Amino acid sequence: MKNKQRLQLKIQRVLLGRRGLAIPVSFFILFVSLLMVISATYYFAVARVNSKSKQFNILAAEQNIILLEDSISDVSWSVDASEIYEFDNCGGILKVKPNSGKLKINVVYGNSSDKIFDGFIGEVRYELYPAEYINVGSFLKGDSRVVVNKSGSELARLFITNTNGKAEIVLHYRPLVLAIFDGYENGKPVNYIRVYVINLSSQNMELQGEIPLKISCLNVYSEFYVYNFSQPINSLSIQVVIGSDENSVSVPLESNQNGAIANFEVLVCRICIEKLSR
Repeated sequence: MKNKQRLQLKIQRVLLGRRGLAIPVSFFILFVSLLMVISATYYFAVARVNSKSKQFNILAAEQNIILLEDSISDVSWSVDASEIYEFDNCGGILKVKPNSGKLKINVVYGNSSDKIFDGFIGEVRYELYPAEYINVGSFLKGDSRVVVNKSGSELARLFITNTNGKAEIVLHYRPLVLAIFDGYENGKPVNYIRVYVINLSSQNMELQGEIPLKISCLNVYSEFYVYNFSQPINSLSIQVVIGSDENSVSVPLESNQNGAIANFEVLVCRICIEKLSR
C-alpha cells in the first residue's frame, strides 16, 4: 500500500514539473512571434518612407527644372540679361549638354528643299534618382511637336524620357515660325518669315547636390535667305527635325500672277548656363 502511494506521489511531481516547464516555453513562443510582427511592421514602414522620399525627389526635380526653364525664358532675346538660380539637391545629376539636340530646318516648296539651319541647339538633362513610379513620356512643358507657328506658343519642350535604362528630364527649345505680309517689290507681294531659335550654348557640365547657376543671354544673331518665285505660290512648308523627332508647319504666302518674294530670317538667341563659385 505504501509503495502504491509513493508511486502516485512521484507521478504527480513529474506532471507538475512538466506543467511548470510549459508555461515559460509558451511565453517564449509568444515573445518571438511578437518580435517578428514588430520587425515586419518596421521593415514595411521604412520601405514606405523610403518610397515616399524617392517620389518627393522626383517631384522636386520636376519643379526645379521648370523654374530653371522660367529663368531661361526670362533672359531670352535680351542681350546681356542674366539671372541667378539655385538648383536644389534632388538626388540626381544635372547635365548641361551643348552638343546635344541636333536641329535641322528645311524650307520645302514644290519638289525643292533648302536647308536653312543645321546644328546643335543644346539640352539640359536631369538624371532622376531611381523611384518606384516615374511618368516616362510625359511633358512638363510643351508637347511632342518640334516646331510651332502661332505667336505665344510655348517654345520649351520639357519632358521625361528613358535614356539607356535611366529616367531623365530633358529640356530643349523648338523653333517658332511667324509670317507677315510686307508690301510689294517689283509688282510681287513680299512675305517676311521669321524663324526663332534658342540655342543653349553652354559648357558641358555634370553636377550634383545644390547647384548655384547663372543664366545669361550672350547674343542674338540673324541669318537671311531670299526666295524669289516667278509663279504664283500659295504656301511653303517648314520641316523641322530635333534628334529623332520630326514634323512640319505650313506657311501661307501672299502671291499674284507675277509670283511672290519670301524673305526668311533665322533669328538665333544664344543662352549660357554656368555654375557659380560659392
